[in-house]
Amino acid sequence: IGHNTDAYGIFETLLPFKDDISGNQVCVIGAGGSARAVIYTLIRHFKPKKLFIVNRNERRAENLKDYFSEKMKFSSIKTKELIPPAAFEVMRDSKLVINATPIGMYPNNSDSITTSPDVFSKGQIVFDLVYNPQKTLLIKTAIRSGAKTINGLSMLVNQAAKSFELWTGINFPKEDVQKSL
Repeated sequence: IGHNTDAYGIFETLLPFKDDISGNQVCVIGAGGSARAVIYTLIRHFKPKKLFIVNRNERRAENLKDYFSEKMKFSSIKTKELIPPAAFEVMRDSKLVINATPIGMYPNNSDSITTSPDVFSKGQIVFDLVYNPQKTLLIKTAIRSGAKTINGLSMLVNQAAKSFELWTGINFPKEDVQKSL
């Protein structure tokens, strides 16, 4: 039996924001394995009005779009190459922006998709799957804009909890682990 614990971790992390996400435009940055789990979870559980896949290689984003359009019958997917200003407009117009790339991950802490606070706004949700450092440059930029932020640690703990429970049948102490991290 196979399980995608990444999808579970993403779902649990975003669940408190379900009302904010459902029916709104969302933006996923990246087109790799993490982006695939994010997109699946968003379509299946959060029902966004429109979903943008923003990636350095637009062809790769198009392939992902085609896959989800066909497999999940979700036709409200668009793609954009990760080049300003068009990519930043998509991010600015999205209620939720998720970084599903390793950009900003240790040891490349000074890397970021953007450092322009004009890309984000108050009330917007910015979720960076990167968990080391906990406050990436992207998260710091979003905080300066008044956006709600989520770092990758929540997703990592939720994903690990599900994995642990599937393997052992024992409940994982998520809150205790989250505090200790």
